[in-house]
This record gives sequence, structure tokens and C-alpha cells, in this order.
Amino acid sequence: MQVSPGEPLRAGQTLTVTLRGMRGGRPAFLIGDAIADVAMREQQPGEYVGTYTVKPGDNATNVPVLARGVIGGVSSPVLQSAASRSFAAASRR
Repeated sequence: MQVSPGEPLRAGQTLTVTLRGMRGGRPAFLIGDAIADVAMREQQPGEYVGTYTVKPGDNATNVPVLARGVIGGVSSPVLQSAASRSFAAASRR
């Protein structure tokens, strides 16, 4: 699993997660307990990409990015990014 960028994000910036696996899957990623079930699309056979754009009010410090998938009705093991991520966005007014 590849997660970019590596630096902390602010509102309006996008986190991209790339995952390689078996073709025809339905993976999703999570960002700690803050953001759940962001769908990923198969860009090429077996290569999945998902993005999350930080919204105002989103805040997380040093949280893991986790990914999981379903292929043929069977859930895959949960994968965790090598490094934690952070994002801080001003609260909505």
C-alpha cells in the first residue's frame, strides 16, 4: 500500500491511497477512527486508487491508514500503512 503525500494535510488537500491486489476486488480505506470506508477504484487490473480530500473540521494526529477489500465475497486481511498520517483543518464557522 502506498499513501501520499507524507506530510500533514490541511483543508482542501487530498490524500491518495494506492493498493495492489487481485483484480475484481472492492477495497476501501480508513484513516484512523476519523474517516471510514473510502471506496477505491480499480484503475488497472489489480491496481486500486482512492482519494480523500480533507474537509473543514477534519482533525487527526498520527493515525494509521488502513485498507481492506472483498474479493469473491471473501474479506481480505486489513493492511496498515508504514507511517501514520495527520491532518488539521480549521473548524467550520
